Amino acid sequence: WFLAIVQPDRRLESAQPTGDLPRQGYYVARDILRMGNVVEATQGFESLLKSAQRTATDGWIDSVASRVMLGECLYHSGNLAGALECYDQALELAMRFPSWLDQFDFGTVPLNLMEPAAKGINWFKLSRPSRSLTVPDSVQLQVDLSQVRKDAQGNIIAPVAAVTRLDSSEILRTLGIALLRRWQILGPLSARSPLTAPSVQYFSQAIQQPQPWAQTAWVALRGLSQLARDEASAMQTLSSSTLVANQNDYFMSPLTLLVLGQIAAQRGQYQSAIVHLQDASLLAAQYEQFEILAEALLWLGDVACANERIDLGDPLKSAAVWCSKRTALGQAAGVIAATELQIYAGNFMEARKFVPREMSRWSRDYGLPRFQARLAYNDALLAANESQNELALQRLDVALNHMRGNANVGAIPVSTFQKQLTLNLLAQGHLSRNDGQAILSKLLAEPGRVAWELQPLETLSALTIPTGAAYVRWLRLADTKDSAEIVQRMDRLQRQQIFESLHLCGRLHSWRHALLSPAHQLPAQIVPIAARAVQRKPELQRLPVEIATLTESLRQLPVPLDDRQVKADARQVLAKLEGAAEQFEGRLLVQSLARRHMDRIVPQAWEASRVQKLLGSTDTLLGFVVAGEIIYAVAVGQEELEVWQVDDALSLSKRLNELYQHIGLIRGTGKKGPVVDFSPAAKWWLAAQELFGQLFSPRAQTMIQNSNRLIIAPHGFLWYVPFELLIGPDQAPLSSQSAVTYVPTLGSLAMAVSPEEPARDPLIIVGNLFAADKAVNQREASQLGDIVEKSSMIFLDQKIQSTSAHWLKMRTDPVIVLQGLNSAKDSWSIRVLPLDNKPGGLLSH
Repeated sequence: WFLAIVQPDRRLESAQPTGDLPRQGYYVARDILRMGNVVEATQGFESLLKSAQRTATDGWIDSVASRVMLGECLYHSGNLAGALECYDQALELAMRFPSWLDQFDFGTVPLNLMEPAAKGINWFKLSRPSRSLTVPDSVQLQVDLSQVRKDAQGNIIAPVAAVTRLDSSEILRTLGIALLRRWQILGPLSARSPLTAPSVQYFSQAIQQPQPWAQTAWVALRGLSQLARDEASAMQTLSSSTLVANQNDYFMSPLTLLVLGQIAAQRGQYQSAIVHLQDASLLAAQYEQFEILAEALLWLGDVACANERIDLGDPLKSAAVWCSKRTALGQAAGVIAATELQIYAGNFMEARKFVPREMSRWSRDYGLPRFQARLAYNDALLAANESQNELALQRLDVALNHMRGNANVGAIPVSTFQKQLTLNLLAQGHLSRNDGQAILSKLLAEPGRVAWELQPLETLSALTIPTGAAYVRWLRLADTKDSAEIVQRMDRLQRQQIFESLHLCGRLHSWRHALLSPAHQLPAQIVPIAARAVQRKPELQRLPVEIATLTESLRQLPVPLDDRQVKADARQVLAKLEGAAEQFEGRLLVQSLARRHMDRIVPQAWEASRVQKLLGSTDTLLGFVVAGEIIYAVAVGQEELEVWQVDDALSLSKRLNELYQHIGLIRGTGKKGPVVDFSPAAKWWLAAQELFGQLFSPRAQTMIQNSNRLIIAPHGFLWYVPFELLIGPDQAPLSSQSAVTYVPTLGSLAMAVSPEEPARDPLIIVGNLFAADKAVNQREASQLGDIVEKSSMIFLDQKIQSTSAHWLKMRTDPVIVLQGLNSAKDSWSIRVLPLDNKPGGLLSH
């Protein structure tokens, strides 16, 4: 049925004048998009473009609207690359007809004024006294038949005919959407886009059309084009184009106010943003620009949550109800915004009831991953506030999976698209080294306060998408003479890899560290953030104290080596401890999910002065980053810093494999175990010596030779280098003259040098050791356990059920595992016990 409408030679064609453009099918497809059916709307706009009015092989100006709205369909489905292509094509098409607007005869066009409240649009109060100006959908063009383009047979092909009528306001409005989306999608790349300069020039020209609303609309387009170059100038231009003759709103007012609100929000000017976005939502509803209404409501909800304007929840609910009979996009946006505000207000039951049951299915079936992600994010936030931690994490994973996209459309976060596009442009030579470095520096910067407050889901999803290639390229773009900058970027790359392996990308662990650590141990900028969090939620301070008290009570009781030894009163203490711990984890999860800024402070970032102050006089910190075929390396002493490169990572990797073979870590046929031969004549000795010479610069070798302790932060396959066995200048393994310690990043040196707290209640878990006889095995294990003072021992064949096992986990510090190796097999078997990600773990020091 739909294709029957959009084809120009079908039944509805007779109901529309033959010269009216865009065709009737365009408005049908636009309405389908506004109802959220992206799939059908996409098919409709594609069909329209195939049958569009042509000028030779090109489309005419009427195709701009269809091209832009096709881009909107792709944008909502998450296909940023396809959407950007559509917006670019629309602008290129418009620039082929520089004087199209001057051909309209607006002199006799009737203009009407109306009040927004006339349609029940009263969920907010307009910030300024104004009336809305309406422009007819179809206006006659003045055609100079001597200037028209004709085909080989003499038929007029541009414009359509002497009686052509065009919806000029829709063309102008969609051009504005194209300019806005390009700025949003390209971000810092927009200034370098080849289309930016021509578009700025095109919209900077004066038009001959004397109508005030046409002149004002053209100024609005000029301001939107300036966004790619100068945001301040763009804001000034846009501010002057929100009203016609400084007194009447018109069809471009919703878009200009939306942009002004977005810019104000991104600058942290939340109150100003709220005013602009409220006006944008009212006027978008008035002019039935429902796709702009949906975006205005989403942004208004974001800013209201960031600014803790809980009072805006009821008006947003009213907007959602108004949209429910007109536009599914607007309804979904209003529901998402209002629901999150209800959650922040603590109205959890009302938040659950307000989301229609069919909305998740609707957003899934119609191909709207952004809305699916926001609905799932609200579910996660609600579940976390209700202490349903497992459900919250599950719904968060659903939200993040929607934001990550798929192989067909790519990732949804614009920053991820911008990173990949930057890498592509650099590889193709379309971006200079300096420009590429500046753009990547901006894109890879740690998210700030406004990013977390305004767009927590987009920020979190962008951080969880692997970006190693961008960090490696950014490192390789650094000035080789700037050692400090190279080391800082090496540390950033190492930290990012750790963040990507942590849940919530390190955010949860940073909140835990900030709330549990003494203020004097925290960075100065974190102290007020943690204090504000405790002020809002006093349980963030109360629960850790309660947990510590209950844990200490458990420590006073004997270690429960069997469930039968756990007494009733002890079970009550344990139940309270488990409940408090679960509640605290839920509070941490809420803080991590909510719009609260928290720098990722664990592990610490690189600061040369801090790191060198921590080093002893005979300490050397060694760091490496594998960046393709190049290895970046640094050696840091108290007063020295040496940076160098290893240019052939592949050759070094092969040499490392040779060393493995010589010491028996790579198993071959007939190999029974590692070779233990510490004589200089051994094959591994020479390989280790050559590997040392290839890996370290002469100056670094001297620093190592003068060190009593080496702290090493490897990367990539260099984690597998047995640095302890490398043969240094003294013709001996490094471990024979230096203590060797490993840290995950260059900036996390404190992990290796900070004094550890004394361990309490060590627990030794014993598996099968050397004897088949159980009694002999236990006796031998006990002899090994004697070296650990005040320790308890438990055997894996002993009865351990959930209660006592959990108790053991809550009350013991170190866990020592004694597990025998099966020498009958040709390979070693190692069992690893997972450790909790808690302050007592290594990562928190």
